[in-house]
Amino acid sequence: MKDLVYNIRIPLTQSKDVISRKLTLTVNGTNIFAKNFPGNTVDFGEFLFSHNDDVLVSIQDMDDVGNLSLTFEKRFIARDTVSPETPSNMNIYFVEERFENGEYPQAS
Repeated sequence: MKDLVYNIRIPLTQSKDVISRKLTLTVNGTNIFAKNFPGNTVDFGEFLFSHNDDVLVSIQDMDDVGNLSLTFEKRFIARDTVSPETPSNMNIYFVEERFENGEYPQAS
């Protein structure tokens, strides 16, 4: 089975006193990742999931005195939605001329 690579990003917070952002990943009901990132993090990197994984991504910000934001959550099902490459370089050749009665024209 192949892995599906997803990148997790979030806009920069508008709060100037945010010092950390906690990212938590839950896959198929199991918490598989939890890590605090710097407060200015917008790109959390790439993560691998399997086809049909039920993924819950949670992000929570913390300010310089320990206040926590509400948790932002997004749930999705990991799917392979990338189509195969379009076939190319097709060659079509004329082979012969056939008549309805099966006969071929006679050379004169």
